[in-house]
Amino acid sequence: MVIATVISGDLDIVAQSAPNTRTRFVAVGLDEALDARGAYRKRARRVADLFS
Repeated sequence: MVIATVISGDLDIVAQSAPNTRTRFVAVGLDEALDARGAYRKRARRVADLFS
């Protein structure tokens, strides 16, 4: 049984949360998940550009 799935655009946020942090999951559609992933990749590119 699957309780929840974290979309790739939010995976870093969940991975860095402290132990015992309350996490709320919200249902999203495929389009929202893809938009979040695109926004994450854009932010990651900007950060990478700062160090290059």
